[in-house]
Amino acid sequence: AHTGVPEAEREWVLARSRALVDGLADRGYDVVGSLDELLPDFTGEPDTDPEPPADDVLDSAVDALAVLLTERLSTPRARAAARVRRLARRAQAHLPARS
Repeated sequence: AHTGVPEAEREWVLARSRALVDGLADRGYDVVGSLDELLPDFTGEPDTDPEPPADDVLDSAVDALAVLLTERLSTPRARAAARVRRLARRAQAHLPARS
């Protein structure tokens, strides 16, 4: 299975995985199968581009911003503030223009 781990990061991933597997082995847990099966195998795996395409980053950023704005506007305080702003705009429309 393709892991998607960039080649530059594979050594760190393998070292971290080995440390976790060794920690499990040292504690003497009763494990069915080999703990080595928990180690990633990068054999024959192509290098992946650590930089995603700019369009993907932009799409993700817009999606995240939409979620944040939706959550922010859904709070009672935010709804009340939006209502006050609407009322202030209506009131301002009825005031004489500044000279």
